[in-house]
Amino acid sequence: MGLSLADETLLFLYSCLLGVAFGVIFDLFRAFRSIVASNKINVFIQDVLLFLIYSFLSFCFMIASTDGELRIFVLVGEAAGFIIYICTVSKPVMKLLKVVAKLIKKILIIIYKVFLRPFIYIFKKIFKGLKAIYQK
Repeated sequence: MGLSLADETLLFLYSCLLGVAFGVIFDLFRAFRSIVASNKINVFIQDVLLFLIYSFLSFCFMIASTDGELRIFVLVGEAAGFIIYICTVSKPVMKLLKVVAKLIKKILIIIYKVFLRPFIYIFKKIFKGLKAIYQK
């Protein structure tokens, strides 16, 4: 597939935007990881999942834009977009994501306390009564 210089430039800019999208996805994973307690196995699974997402998106982008031909400038553009995002916008976005995540966590705790805890209490009492009946 022959691309003109203008097409290659546009493709490079699009790949930079894809790199920025990779940075956003990375921040979402980091925010999730900061909220949920993660052991080594969970971190490994999250890393593999992140790699698979990146690979799939990059593959789809290359299929759509270069008919599947591997172009180094596309990979360089993705890396450049990712690095630019991480070095500029990532810090404020992470702060915002952490605030939103904490808010969501508080809302879920309130929902748990208001709606689920009474049912759990009732079920515990019922099972205690059934256990007492069964043991007699």
